[in-house]
Amino acid sequence: MKKRPPLLLMLIVGFYLLLEAAFLVSHPEPAKAIRLLIAAAIGFFMLRGNSVAIFIWASLSFLAAAYGFAVAFKASQTNLPTAVIGVASGTVALSQALYLVLSRSVRTYVAKA
Repeated sequence: MKKRPPLLLMLIVGFYLLLEAAFLVSHPEPAKAIRLLIAAAIGFFMLRGNSVAIFIWASLSFLAAAYGFAVAFKASQTNLPTAVIGVASGTVALSQALYLVLSRSVRTYVAKA
């Protein structure tokens, strides 16, 4: 029997899919549905222990963090609430990416899968 994925890995995938589903329900668009399907496929393979899927998710998280910090920097002079949201989203994305890349539990789970 395979080992279960780390709890934090399951939470990362679950909360992101929940967020994408909420975006799709609030404003249905075909692009959001495709984004949800792609995220679900990558999340499925992440939970199965596929190192390529984890690398893809971590890479996209690093890009999302850079984008969040860039938004915060641009909005810091004119719109402070938007800057705070940009810093918060960038921090969450960066911590998620660092967890996926540096976590010992993720590495041992991928090695056993």
